[in-house]
Amino acid sequence: MRIKRIRGKSMIDALRKVKEELGENAVIMDSEKVLDNGVEFYEVIAAIDEPELPKSPEPSNPKENTGEKGDFLPFTAIDKKLFLELQEIKEMVKALSTPQLRLKKEIELLRLCIPPFMVDKILAEDKSLVDFVNEGCKRKGVPLEERFRVFIGEPGCGKTTILFKIAFKLKKEGRGKVLIVSVDNYKIGGKEQFQRMSQFLEIPCLWTDWDELINRSPSLKEDFDYVLVDTPGLGKKFMPEDLVEITRMLRELRFCLVVKATEDFQHHLELWQRIRDLPISELALTFVDKVKRGAPLFWLLDEDIPPVSYFSTGERVPEDLIKVEPQDLVNFMLRGMNKI
Repeated sequence: MRIKRIRGKSMIDALRKVKEELGENAVIMDSEKVLDNGVEFYEVIAAIDEPELPKSPEPSNPKENTGEKGDFLPFTAIDKKLFLELQEIKEMVKALSTPQLRLKKEIELLRLCIPPFMVDKILAEDKSLVDFVNEGCKRKGVPLEERFRVFIGEPGCGKTTILFKIAFKLKKEGRGKVLIVSVDNYKIGGKEQFQRMSQFLEIPCLWTDWDELINRSPSLKEDFDYVLVDTPGLGKKFMPEDLVEITRMLRELRFCLVVKATEDFQHHLELWQRIRDLPISELALTFVDKVKRGAPLFWLLDEDIPPVSYFSTGERVPEDLIKVEPQDLVNFMLRGMNKI
């Protein structure tokens, strides 16, 4: 067996060199990232089972045959040793094929742009992509429709638009009296736009600040079945720390985090680390119609992330809205890729 250590600038580059130097039948024994003089490489240890050249037969004295058909000469000590070594090599090759297959699947999943930490989970569960997504979406379930909900998100995520869509849906379905509230006093022209949309959808609205909202929350809950609160975009003027203080004064608050589906998953995870201690009960995804491939959104299946309640699929209010069921999320996750 021939064993060789091969390096490449990327995992794909290293595997290409393995194929060139050792051939198609090489097996991967190990792989890791290494630093050499400050430069990062992918190092692969590969092996190939090379057949030994046949030796010329040594002259030997003819042995006496019994003359009976079906007689076999017994194993010599050397024959037995060779047989055991061959069996051992077969077992080694069989054992090495498992990590090779795992590495191949890992590369395929990473090529789909699935977040690396979710690739690890898929490989650990040793399931097909479809089964992993189906079970993950089923575990997430469908969040309850909170009666008093505060919508939070970064600027430009479509938070205000999806709030109006949900409010109109609740009204149209006859779920009870709905009130929309805004405490976004930073947006220029925001009040006029908010009031125009409220009049267009014929839903009562309240433009206020946090102090008044906290003071009036008991009476608002008595007068309305659903209260949906719009907030400023999270940023320098309005930070997660401000929300922590508000939840201390109004403990029954529940948050809906509005997420722009086209943003990079790393960006979302960094935001999540800043707000994960808030009582966030659900996520709403916007710009879903712009997503060509669902694989980068696999981070939503992490156990730490709340379930998705709504998809916003366009700019039209109130039409472009989907109340998410588990199968909707499955179809979204598997969008634009061949199933593995």
